[in-house]
Amino acid sequence: MQRIPPARTPAVDAPHEAGAPPHAERPIAATPSTPAPSRRRARGRTLRLAAAAAAVAALASACVYDPGPSPSAGPAAVAPAAPGTPPLEHWYALAQCETGGNWGAPGPTYVGGLGMYAPNWEAHGGLQYAPSANLATPEQQIAVATNLWLAGGSWGCRIGDGWDRR
Repeated sequence: MQRIPPARTPAVDAPHEAGAPPHAERPIAATPSTPAPSRRRARGRTLRLAAAAAAVAALASACVYDPGPSPSAGPAAVAPAAPGTPPLEHWYALAQCETGGNWGAPGPTYVGGLGMYAPNWEAHGGLQYAPSANLATPEQQIAVATNLWLAGGSWGCRIGDGWDRR
């Protein structure tokens, strides 16, 4: 039986043929199918990032966010005021003065956009809407404030539009 020597590639076996010692490192022949380890890691990271971006894009297109009416919509977002009561513009200006227009202002003493005192909120029908003014909509807060105004109530801020009391 005849022995067949193993196939030899010049790139791998060249150091031994040139007289290099047998323990010397042999160069690794890079081929397109085996990229360097750092390129392999980078490619995997790129593929993971691309997959994550595609998942986020798919999720974002599936979700629809409806923020509702804009807080800056002002008086047009609520029903018109009853005759003989301050117009809606007065209440929005008052909220801007009292809380900077923050209809969810938490207090502790004066709450909501119009800075309602908790006992006044309860006494003038606020509990039918929410336990506290800051949990009610601007429209609900204005309805309670109108009841308070009709009962002779007043606020600390002065708008100067003829509807202020003190």
